[in-house]
Amino acid sequence: MRLPICWLKEFIQCSYSTQEIADIFTEIGFECEEILEVEGEKVLDLSTPSNRTDVLSIYGLAREFATAKNLEIKKLELKDFPIDNKYPIKIESKNCQSYLGVHLKIKPEANAHIEKMLKLMGRNPINPLVDLTNYVLFETGQPLHLFPFNVMNDGVKISLANKKIKFNALDDKSYEIEAGDLLVQNKSNEPLALAGIIGSKKGSSDVSDSEFLLEAACFKNSSTRQSANRLNLSTDSSYRFQRIVDPKGFLLGAKRYLWWLDNLGWTNQVYSASSVEETLENHSISIKASEINKRLGMNIPEERVVQILESLGIRQISKDREGNWNDSWKIKRKKGLRKGEWLIPSHRTDLSIPEDLIEEVIRVYGYTGLKETLPKIQIKTSKMDDIFQLEEFLIDTLLSFGGRQEIRSSLVSEGLTLFGKSVLENKPVKLLNPRSKEKAFLRNSISACLLKGHEDSRKKDFQSTWSFEVGKVFKENEESLHLGLLIPEEDGGSRLIKTILESIAQKWNSEVFYFDVKNNYFLDSSALKIEAKVFQGLLGAIEIEIGSKKELVWSCELELKILWPMPKQKAKELPSHKFSHRDLTVNTKSSDEVKKVTSVIAKIKLDLIHEIYLFDVYKKKENWNLTWRLVIGDGKKSYKDSEINQAFELFKKELKKNGI
Repeated sequence: MRLPICWLKEFIQCSYSTQEIADIFTEIGFECEEILEVEGEKVLDLSTPSNRTDVLSIYGLAREFATAKNLEIKKLELKDFPIDNKYPIKIESKNCQSYLGVHLKIKPEANAHIEKMLKLMGRNPINPLVDLTNYVLFETGQPLHLFPFNVMNDGVKISLANKKIKFNALDDKSYEIEAGDLLVQNKSNEPLALAGIIGSKKGSSDVSDSEFLLEAACFKNSSTRQSANRLNLSTDSSYRFQRIVDPKGFLLGAKRYLWWLDNLGWTNQVYSASSVEETLENHSISIKASEINKRLGMNIPEERVVQILESLGIRQISKDREGNWNDSWKIKRKKGLRKGEWLIPSHRTDLSIPEDLIEEVIRVYGYTGLKETLPKIQIKTSKMDDIFQLEEFLIDTLLSFGGRQEIRSSLVSEGLTLFGKSVLENKPVKLLNPRSKEKAFLRNSISACLLKGHEDSRKKDFQSTWSFEVGKVFKENEESLHLGLLIPEEDGGSRLIKTILESIAQKWNSEVFYFDVKNNYFLDSSALKIEAKVFQGLLGAIEIEIGSKKELVWSCELELKILWPMPKQKAKELPSHKFSHRDLTVNTKSSDEVKKVTSVIAKIKLDLIHEIYLFDVYKKKENWNLTWRLVIGDGKKSYKDSEINQAFELFKKELKKNGI
């Protein structure tokens, strides 16, 4: 933010040199990056915090300087005018919080002072009408716009665009407006301005016009930011509206503009004025002066605390017996503000909690008086440290199996929330203030991101190994740590996933159990519910199409309930004699046959057969090849091959009895 010294001294009388003024601003938090010389005048280039829209104005910076040096600041001269609400204003979107329209008659003339000040701010003069709106913007921080009245004489409407349209802006460029962008239109639905950003060619004023509509408004910062960022369009207005401007500043800006019209002798005549204003409640913060000193570890005189805050416009107030606010000096009180509160001015949108007021006091008073003291703390391992250690262990384990780690953004599009909504039953969480539609939701699953990444890689002919991610997934009221795995059938599919899960569970002395479930998102009969002491989730097969090719991939997502550090490993008692294995592949031609085979095998009980489990699954079109492994023996003695084969044959006979 530029600050011409000559403009600053229009509001404050002081004898400080330019360098001294620069040093004072740096001390109170507005670092002077450079001292420029423009048009023979000294200009400071100050760095301002992103949440301090109030100092994106000459008067706001003057207020800060006056507070720091306990100087008197000249009040802005304003012109009051009646608001008769004869001019039609229709607001159809909550993204417009307040709107003031003033019907004026103006005969402008070029003004050397205004032109010079704009040059000092780094802006070229355009015409007297536009120059004055820009001048008041820099002076007060309130963006204004002047429409020719002949295009707005039937009223103004502020609404969201409902389709894509071309917008010819006054910078001689054409922009593509999308549905959801906020527009200022006339009753004929002609877009005359992209609200808070830039006016249209038709909605721009010229000195040949005589009647105008002065717009002073307050637009929602999220709406302005989203449109401006998407269009890659930054203006002095959008730069302020993208932050949070003074919600009551639109009226001050209009009154200052009208005062300048009178002061310049531009034959100012107000025909009518209409205003639609959002109802705002006064915001106050409670804290005693003694508490401010206690928190800072200092003893700043209470009078100085009051002077600092009141110079910043933060008034000391109390409630009387009827519950009405009064200035605190009218209330008899003891030392400290036992009954008092601080009323926050509307332009200080950054102040919300007592700590904010403490910071304001010490920022202006000076940090040099703060004593350096080391905090007395007891170091303990935090839960976040445990989560970090756990993530590192899982990543190392999965890399050892040949996986490729992916790290993706937690912000996703609505399309990427459908998997989590339908499969994991996690309701998507939408951001109130998204930067774009592609990043409008917090992710509710990892698998959707892995699938999208895999499809994108295949479309670009990248041949990569299977992938995984360990990260946060967000629900409506909580967040949890998830593990996502995506393994193509050709890389091992469900077999590799089960091996990985059992290896992880074993570290926590846990078993993994699989249960058939119905889920329309996965291929028929491929969905399995996974339960273990340390995690739970779903596993299933998905067929994706890449051009004319189809690929079968297995997706697994687990919610981790693992505790760190891992427990000591329990040694399993080894059998005195080894078990033998026999594998049997069953070919099925439908999902119903798969269910039948699975059900029959689960019921078979034979001597010497210790365990039967599904060892491999291979699917080609509608055919399923299921390979079952038989663990034969009892661990107490060795058996001959003939005895093992006999048990295997008995198992096959049982299958044939059941029609398999």
